[in-house]
Amino acid sequence: MLAFPSADAASYAVKNLDLNGGGASFARDITVSSSGSDLYVRTFVTPLSGFERRHKVTLSGMPSGVSAISYSTANSDCSSFSNVSITSGGFSYEFPGNCDGVVAARYRTAGIADGTYTLSAIVTDCGVNGVCGDGDDSSSSTNTATVTVSSKAVLVRAVTLDLDGDGFLDAYDLYWNRIPALPLAAGQIRARVDSRFASSVSYSAGSGARGTISFGDGFFSSGEIPRIEIDGDANYQSGSYYIGVSEDGAAPSATPSKTPGTYTGTVSLAFSLSESGTIRYAFGIGAANAASPVYSSPISFSSPTVVSTYSTDLAGNSRTQNFAYAFSCSVSAPTNGSVSAYPACVVSCNVGYVLSGGVCVVYGGGSSGGWSSSGGSSGGSSSGGSSGGGSSSGGATGVPSQPQASNNPATISSSTADLFYFASLSGALSYLDLRILNADVKSAFVKSAIEIGIDDSAYYLGFDSVLKKEYNRAINAFVLFFVLSDKAKTFALTDMEKSEYAWAESVLAGAKSWTKKIAERYVSTYKYPTGATVYRTNYEPIKLVMSKLEKRYVGKFNLLLSSSTIDRKTYLSAIDGWNRFVLHLSVFRTYGRLEASKTRAIAGITLFEPIYKKRVRTVVVPVVAEIPTSPTVAVPFPKDVSYGQTSDDVRRLQQMLKDAGYFGTLSPTGYFWPSTKGFLTRFSEEVLKIPNPEGIFSGKVREATNAYLVR
Repeated sequence: MLAFPSADAASYAVKNLDLNGGGASFARDITVSSSGSDLYVRTFVTPLSGFERRHKVTLSGMPSGVSAISYSTANSDCSSFSNVSITSGGFSYEFPGNCDGVVAARYRTAGIADGTYTLSAIVTDCGVNGVCGDGDDSSSSTNTATVTVSSKAVLVRAVTLDLDGDGFLDAYDLYWNRIPALPLAAGQIRARVDSRFASSVSYSAGSGARGTISFGDGFFSSGEIPRIEIDGDANYQSGSYYIGVSEDGAAPSATPSKTPGTYTGTVSLAFSLSESGTIRYAFGIGAANAASPVYSSPISFSSPTVVSTYSTDLAGNSRTQNFAYAFSCSVSAPTNGSVSAYPACVVSCNVGYVLSGGVCVVYGGGSSGGWSSSGGSSGGSSSGGSSGGGSSSGGATGVPSQPQASNNPATISSSTADLFYFASLSGALSYLDLRILNADVKSAFVKSAIEIGIDDSAYYLGFDSVLKKEYNRAINAFVLFFVLSDKAKTFALTDMEKSEYAWAESVLAGAKSWTKKIAERYVSTYKYPTGATVYRTNYEPIKLVMSKLEKRYVGKFNLLLSSSTIDRKTYLSAIDGWNRFVLHLSVFRTYGRLEASKTRAIAGITLFEPIYKKRVRTVVVPVVAEIPTSPTVAVPFPKDVSYGQTSDDVRRLQQMLKDAGYFGTLSPTGYFWPSTKGFLTRFSEEVLKIPNPEGIFSGKVREATNAYLVR
């Protein structure tokens, strides 16, 4: 049996008064012009059981004076629509069972009398034999929608614009069902948020039935969605319309006054934001959040530091960023000398040399074990002949040079942990294998290396510089920990060494936890009742579309499993493919569209797509794969909320709908207008399982909503 569910917009729908960013949106009740206006009617069918029968949809009730123009099909899983007939009175078509599909018909109004007309759509089950109209048909479901016909001009579409290209909306292009009578009275068309009107609103006529309303960026200081208000007269239909897009969909970006890198001395760091908003900061990778201190003035530091920022703009978009700063000594090691690790930065000379004016010169005292310009006793000679290995320069090159701290693992400490001593974990293992003497310690470091290993490390470290730096620190802590563990087997550690040992142990313990969860840097996880863990992207611009895809694909996998069409091994293989797709798509979008990530994302699709295409072989109750949410508005509603009302209760209702995934990208406003009504209809029918075509919030709908909130 097929029915018209209230999924994606409505069971079937007609062209709405406001469109989403230039794309059509649909509602059950609309107003059109009495002549010269296009009227679109859309039907959306989806199966409620696994019976493979044929069905027929019939739409009737078109008023006189409407002419049929065309029809189209879209978003269809059906193999075909057939016997399509479109007339001035309505349309009909047939389709096979067990599939989803959309049919949209276009009509043109021509001299219809003003009034309200009801359209009816009936889905008919054509019987077991799959032949429609042979006497055994049965009605499955009926839906209605109303069309109000008016001789006044009606706003049918509003397209958002960013005229100055700064990422904020600053204008709407308005489209009417007929050419407006211009000029309009001052203030007849305006944009408004709450009780405040935009300070710089203007309306200018475009070509045909089009005009533009513009306003300054400061209009969005409240972070809410503006609406267009029209004062009606003999030529215009009054109305207050919300535009179904957010003012700013891009996350803000913080820019530091100093580029991350290596510095000497104290760094004073200031931040700027790409748009109006707030910067919060903390120290440590990813440490900043909504509770962190607000940045207000430059911050200073003089030791290796990662500054984490959490930025939010006026529309509520947020972004976390990390900026890593290392430090080095301001002086370079002289020839035949070295400089100790930062921050001490002590210059010293090799054996046989002394520091003079910042230069290491040959020590000329001639004492035992010294080196002289004449080539002394056991140190070698000017001819370079004895066992000391001297040279004609007085033996200077015969003194072994001391490696610098940046490439000598023997100098690893907590203060130098951000230097790159090893290219990889394997390099650290090779070093420890030669350095460690105690057999028990050697066995322990091999086991520990397995615990901090990163699968596919070349891939992740190749694009994620923050991860690379953090992992480098973990490897250095790993080496320091086992070098000191080995020493402690024979000698007592000094207080300084004990402190370094404790630091290394702490870093190593943390690394053993996060190195096994690398993917969760780019995705979050949710565990379905089936036991499967599903990845969800952390990349804000695609979160909405990915949640819709999850409902479709993971929902189908769950249905296939619950119907025993596939076994659990195949099911988990499908989930694994989905997770690979989500993970690498997130990396692809976040890190500059890496070709390697694209290839891996496609490989994930290749893994799950054949399973998704399987047909359910038994009749089952479908597993609803809704994206689970936890409403933040848990207080029951004590009274009804009415259409057209403005109140805090309306705002709470809108927030509840948004928490449940039914308010799109809109922000709660406190105004109960067409958008809220449409979302409430969908929520009532899909979540509460209560038909609510009028979009009311009273009686059974309010009672069921309260039960939903306190469940």
